[in-house]
Amino acid sequence: MIDAERPPYDELVARHGAPLGVEDARARWGALVSGARSGATTLITRERWEWAALVPLSEVSGMLSGLPVLSLSTARGKLGDLVRQVAQPYDETPVLLTRHRT
Repeated sequence: MIDAERPPYDELVARHGAPLGVEDARARWGALVSGARSGATTLITRERWEWAALVPLSEVSGMLSGLPVLSLSTARGKLGDLVRQVAQPYDETPVLLTRHRT
């Protein structure tokens, strides 16, 4: 991908910090989830141009019913695939992560 086609990630990095790779995020999963519950957003990347964000529920706009739902433990194990799924162009559908059905 040439620079002219590079997605505008600089603003996200300035706002939320550098992204974590999937393996780093998986290793720090508990702390990242606790951070999201406290209002922090964490950027996660896979293969350089596939990005996703772990965000607090308060940052998700629109209707929540009908959205895909995964348990936190399932999401941790499938994190690379999940980042790829939500990074697809034109698919801005969030995936809700739950702990003990909440």
